[in-house]
Amino acid sequence: MASWIAQGKSNEEIAGILGVGLDAVKAHVKAINSKIDSDSRRAAIVIAHTTPPFADLPPLWKLGLEG
Repeated sequence: MASWIAQGKSNEEIAGILGVGLDAVKAHVKAINSKIDSDSRRAAIVIAHTTPPFADLPPLWKLGLEG
């Protein structure tokens, strides 16, 4: 899900890709933000790309995940 968020996909698009309800995606995004003490999607992506060990990985949008 993080790679789709990094690609700028909306909650609705992610729900469609995963075949789950919008509320499920919203709950997961909220849980991710809570775990990393973030208040926005953009902040979560910045944290994911600047905080080890994530910062040592290639950018999420370059991992070849289709969606």
